[in-house]
Amino acid sequence: MMVMRDHITAISLAGILRECVSPKSGKRRSPAVSQLVTMNATQSLVRLIQQQQLKEAYLTESLLQELMWVLAQLAQKGE
Repeated sequence: MMVMRDHITAISLAGILRECVSPKSGKRRSPAVSQLVTMNATQSLVRLIQQQQLKEAYLTESLLQELMWVLAQLAQKGE
C-alpha cells in the first residue's frame, strides 16, 4: 500500500494517472484502463482514500477530485 507523505507529489501522480486513463476523442479506450482494472486498481484507490481520511481526517480537494475521476473511468470498464 502506498503511503502519502507529500501531497504535491500525490496530486501530481494522480494527475498523471488521470491522463493515462482519460478517453481520447475518436479513439478506443486506453489500454491503461484495462491494465489498471486487471491490477485491481479500483480497490487500491478506494483503500488509499479510506486510509488517508482515517489518518489525516481530510484529503485535499484536488487530490480527491483526481482520484474520484480515475475511479469513475475504471468503474465504467471494471467491476
